[in-house]
Amino acid sequence: MQLHVGKLAKQLFSALRLNHDDTVLSMECFLPWFPSHEDAQAAFKLFDSDESGEISRKEMREAILKGYRERRALFSSLHNLTSAVAKLDQFFLGITVIITAFASMGIYKVSLASITPFTSLFLAFSFVFSGTLKNVFESVLFFFVSRPFDPYDMVVIDAMLYTVEEMGLMTTLLRAADNKLIYMPNSLLMSKQIQNLQRSTEVAEMVEMTFSIETSESKLRHLRARLFDWVQSQKREFMPYLDMKVIDLPEFKNIKVQFMFKHRGAIHHRRRTDFMFFLRTALIDLNFIADPKEPHAMSPLPPPAVLEPAPVTSNAAQFATASDLVMVSGYT
Repeated sequence: MQLHVGKLAKQLFSALRLNHDDTVLSMECFLPWFPSHEDAQAAFKLFDSDESGEISRKEMREAILKGYRERRALFSSLHNLTSAVAKLDQFFLGITVIITAFASMGIYKVSLASITPFTSLFLAFSFVFSGTLKNVFESVLFFFVSRPFDPYDMVVIDAMLYTVEEMGLMTTLLRAADNKLIYMPNSLLMSKQIQNLQRSTEVAEMVEMTFSIETSESKLRHLRARLFDWVQSQKREFMPYLDMKVIDLPEFKNIKVQFMFKHRGAIHHRRRTDFMFFLRTALIDLNFIADPKEPHAMSPLPPPAVLEPAPVTSNAAQFATASDLVMVSGYT
């Protein structure tokens, strides 16, 4: 699929550009292919993910790949829905046969006393399978009414990240981050808190850090400015937004600071990783280091110490000093 998408994106990009040497597409490239300006603008927005007014080859390829994935998810949802409806049809058909049988007995004047043993047996089985019927009812509600996700959605359940592989009437097949397949009953998912990252857009994410109390306000504001400039330069991945606030001063020894940034679209771990790498780079450039008094605290980097020449001693004194160092180090 990747090869087919790349080929299709290349052909579409070549067909839309006005000049052979153009490396990006503009709004004017879409106008000849649509009857109105509004239709051309709507089509242009489908590919212009970073809203920069230009479409690169990479944006074209990823937009087409996204369409293929949504199409695959739609086909999978329709297949799962058809399978679930077929199973539900068989279940209700069995109930209908039982009700029809009891109604026919009344029509043909069959004595109900003759089926009393079967009625007692039915009541006993209904007591045994009451939990199963409850699970079936909850699974039906989850699949047809709640339906918090679709195939290939990325979800968070019990603080664990999963990708939905397949939805059934009774169970859902999930793929964990370590590529393990997990079958989870829908009746159990009915009582879970589910975060659907695929359906969430412009989601804000927070990163908390602890700095030394000696860190100046100007230094923190400079760090915030560096992060904001970087987020603005990554328009395709992040919204042009970054907030910084001090949330606590624990025992007046540290400063707890929270940085908030917004994803463009659903949360993606690659975006968070890129943000954390740049945060690390900014901390190093601004001379922040870990505070040894507090493992999670950051403090300004101290100036380099001036090394003084060691005094010249006799060979005996040097040997004694070396012996003391070995004993202190724990080696004999």
